[in-house]
Amino acid sequence: MYYPILNRLESIRHSRFIGRDAERKFFIDALQEDHFPFHILYLVGPGGIGKTELINEYIRICRLSRVVPIYIDSRNVVPDPANFMANLALKLGIQDQAPLQFLAESRERYIIFIDAYETMVPIDPWVRENLLPHISENVMLVMASKNSPAAAWFTDPGCRMIFKKLHLKYFTKNESITYLDLNGIPRVQHQSILDFAHGHPLALALIVDLFNQRPAMHFQPEEEPDIIRTLLELFIQQVPGPAHRTALEIASLARAVSEHLLTKIMGLTDVHEIFDWLRNLSFMEAGRRGIFPHDLAREALMHDLKWRNPEWYRELHMRIRAYFSNRIRDSRGEQETEALFDYIYLHRSHSFVRPFFEWQQSGNAYNDKCNVNDIPLIREMIERHEGGTSQVWFDFWYNRQPESVTVIRGNYHQPVGFLMKLALHLADPVDLETDPATCGVWKFLEHNSPLRQGESAIFFRFWMENESYQKVTSIQSLIFITIIQQNFRTPALAYTLFPCSDPDFWQPILTYADMHRIHSAEFKIDSKSFGVFGHDWRKIPANVWMEMLVDRELGQNIQENTPKSLKPLLILNKAQFQAAVKNALHDLDSPNRLESNPLLRSRLVSVRSGENDQPDDQALILISEIKNAITFLKDFPRDEKYFRALDKTYLKSARSQEKASEDLGIPFSTYRRHLKNGINRLTDILWQKELNQT
Repeated sequence: MYYPILNRLESIRHSRFIGRDAERKFFIDALQEDHFPFHILYLVGPGGIGKTELINEYIRICRLSRVVPIYIDSRNVVPDPANFMANLALKLGIQDQAPLQFLAESRERYIIFIDAYETMVPIDPWVRENLLPHISENVMLVMASKNSPAAAWFTDPGCRMIFKKLHLKYFTKNESITYLDLNGIPRVQHQSILDFAHGHPLALALIVDLFNQRPAMHFQPEEEPDIIRTLLELFIQQVPGPAHRTALEIASLARAVSEHLLTKIMGLTDVHEIFDWLRNLSFMEAGRRGIFPHDLAREALMHDLKWRNPEWYRELHMRIRAYFSNRIRDSRGEQETEALFDYIYLHRSHSFVRPFFEWQQSGNAYNDKCNVNDIPLIREMIERHEGGTSQVWFDFWYNRQPESVTVIRGNYHQPVGFLMKLALHLADPVDLETDPATCGVWKFLEHNSPLRQGESAIFFRFWMENESYQKVTSIQSLIFITIIQQNFRTPALAYTLFPCSDPDFWQPILTYADMHRIHSAEFKIDSKSFGVFGHDWRKIPANVWMEMLVDRELGQNIQENTPKSLKPLLILNKAQFQAAVKNALHDLDSPNRLESNPLLRSRLVSVRSGENDQPDDQALILISEIKNAITFLKDFPRDEKYFRALDKTYLKSARSQEKASEDLGIPFSTYRRHLKNGINRLTDILWQKELNQT
């Protein structure tokens, strides 16, 4: 019988059908067998992934293959055996014969498609134990569900042999682009759509529908709450309570969620039930570090929270940031790297950050020390991407600072990338003048930000991924995290300098990270030009830098959100610092007289200052630092005499030095010597804090 509308519908559906090549081939191969190789095909995937669309394509294939398709939408069937069998009989067009008997006596082959099978959970045991054993060999069941099949389908050896599962994946980037092209969406609009939809077919379809209604629109997800609501309704039918909703919102922000993270962020003592509920949602996935939502569900939840309750979004963001800040502070090695990834991940939605990080796990890649067996591979990598001259400079610096190389290892522990961190403060000035790259950065430091005694400066002379050089990949992202890690762990770090071969491309993210372009330090090796960016950690220390990133993520303008506590800091040399300490000692009991002391604008004080601190507050911080440093001397036998002199003179406020000498019971000349040495020792302690504040 000819059904013109049905045929037309199938033709249109097929013309709009994208991807699923592997799933189509798997099904076609099964139909070409003389006997079905399996009798249960279980399609699983979250709502909107395209299960129904694939069933429609399978139905079209059935008709072309002379196999009879029977479609049952379980949402229209009461989940009990009698109703299911009655519905099956209706679809087969029989009245007086049992459906299974009819199928067994038929010469045709049948495929029964059961869509939305998750609604049939109450009769799933009956399907497995009663229906399946009685279907004939000319019948296959294709079940499509949001939920994974029950374990009994795999534990029963008989079921396992005739059961196949296909887990439907999201569209690839190319498939998504093909879909948008097919529906006439301008290419200039693609990136914002791709960033939001993450290959989710229904999200793409909803956005296409928006363009059909408003062809001139520019898609921005935060401006389309109706799409967000539709997707959330698809993903989440019911949330048991406020705590569960909070857990969902946390999952939309954090890279991965564990019970420990939920406990800390939510302030609850037992989150096991909430975590289990979260884990069983169809759009949640599991990794080695916890659970996380599919990217689209994450985007929908995050944008909904931002739109619905921006204050609560900010509060959760700050709590999660504090959690990972503590983990960064308390961990080392791989755990620190993971915590840094988690921290930076909180910035993924910012337009300056999103294009420059690959957030997927970098497989088995990890940081490691370089050994001699790595050098031939690294040299080949450099020559391939930068040429022979760069390879010579790598050898030059490796021979002088072999500890400067960090290797990124992948499968089989082979190098898949590396970086070289030169300690400029330890290098011979003659060597620095020799290399065109280090010559420029060293001159910049000498002329603009000279290092003080004991300070460090590092220059990431080389960094690259084996295959894609300095392009955005998961390995490049791991290299960036490693660079941040090494910045945090370099003692007394004053300046970081970072070169890249495409400075215009990298400038947005580096500016976001407060790395400023230094045109005078740019260099050229053979025909390849490099831009250089730098950050002065004396002006914006690591902890304040991290706070600044939070402000930028939460929407403040990059050019306007340098913390108020960081009014231009003074970079004092050792002599200036010591003179300021001596002056401050005379004013410990008069904070108002300290307002002009240059130490109030040093890192020693600024790191502990709040954004809204007044000069009096900063004076109290300075007094506290000095008093703590004096008290610190008491714990060391060699320094106790210095402590006593300082304590009597400045903390106990002796009327005169002569009176202090008398009270201490020591000759005045001895007292003066102890006091002088004590001030020097105190200055050294405070100087080290000035250099190493983070």
